[in-house]
Amino acid sequence: MLLLSEGDALLKSLHTRPERFTSHIKNLEKEDALLKEESSTYDDIVFVDVIDTYRNVPAKLLNFYRW
Repeated sequence: MLLLSEGDALLKSLHTRPERFTSHIKNLEKEDALLKEESSTYDDIVFVDVIDTYRNVPAKLLNFYRW
Protein backbone atom coordinates (compact mmCIF):
# COMPACT_ATOMS: atom_id res chain seq x y z
CA MET A 1 0.00 0.00 0.00
CA LEU A 2 1.37 3.42 -0.99
CA LEU A 3 0.56 6.26 1.37
CA LEU A 4 -0.25 9.69 -0.02
CA SER A 5 2.81 11.20 1.69
CA GLU A 6 5.02 8.54 0.12
CA GLY A 7 3.52 9.28 -3.29
CA ASP A 8 4.32 12.97 -2.87
CA ALA A 9 7.89 12.13 -1.91
CA LEU A 10 8.19 9.87 -4.95
CA LEU A 11 6.86 12.58 -7.27
CA LYS A 12 9.26 15.12 -5.77
CA SER A 13 12.13 12.68 -6.24
CA LEU A 14 11.14 12.08 -9.87
CA HIS A 15 10.81 15.80 -10.60
CA THR A 16 14.19 16.67 -9.09
CA ARG A 17 16.02 13.76 -10.72
CA PRO A 18 17.41 15.73 -13.70
CA GLU A 19 18.87 18.39 -11.39
CA ARG A 20 20.32 15.76 -9.06
CA PHE A 21 21.82 13.92 -12.02
CA THR A 22 23.41 17.13 -13.35
CA SER A 23 24.79 17.88 -9.90
CA HIS A 24 26.19 14.36 -9.66
CA ILE A 25 27.92 14.68 -13.05
CA LYS A 26 29.46 18.03 -12.01
CA ASN A 27 30.72 16.45 -8.78
CA LEU A 28 32.29 13.59 -10.75
CA GLU A 29 33.99 16.08 -13.08
CA LYS A 30 35.40 18.02 -10.09
CA GLU A 31 36.63 14.79 -8.53
CA ASP A 32 38.21 13.72 -11.82
CA ALA A 33 40.04 17.06 -12.11
CA LEU A 34 41.34 16.74 -8.55
CA LEU A 35 42.53 13.18 -9.20
CA LYS A 36 44.32 14.26 -12.38
CA GLU A 37 45.96 17.10 -10.49
CA GLU A 38 47.05 14.70 -7.75
CA SER A 39 48.39 12.29 -10.35
CA SER A 40 50.38 14.94 -12.20
CA THR A 41 51.83 16.23 -8.93
CA TYR A 42 52.81 12.95 -7.29
CA ASP A 43 52.55 10.39 -10.12
CA ASP A 44 50.79 8.04 -7.70
CA ILE A 45 47.52 7.25 -9.47
CA VAL A 46 47.00 4.90 -12.39
CA PHE A 47 44.02 5.62 -14.62
CA VAL A 48 42.66 2.63 -16.52
CA ASP A 49 39.84 2.49 -19.03
CA VAL A 50 37.88 -0.23 -17.22
CA ILE A 51 34.45 -0.16 -15.61
CA ASP A 52 34.91 -0.57 -11.87
CA THR A 53 33.24 -3.89 -11.10
CA TYR A 54 34.44 -6.98 -9.26
CA ARG A 55 34.40 -8.92 -12.53
CA ASN A 56 36.95 -6.46 -14.00
CA VAL A 57 39.52 -6.72 -11.19
CA PRO A 58 41.87 -8.87 -13.35
CA ALA A 59 41.69 -6.32 -16.21
CA LYS A 60 42.43 -3.51 -13.76
CA LEU A 61 45.43 -5.41 -12.40
CA LEU A 62 46.78 -6.10 -15.90
CA ASN A 63 46.51 -2.40 -16.72
CA PHE A 64 48.30 -1.56 -13.49
CA TYR A 65 51.15 -3.98 -14.26
CA ARG A 66 51.48 -2.55 -17.79
CA TRP A 67 51.88 0.88 -16.22
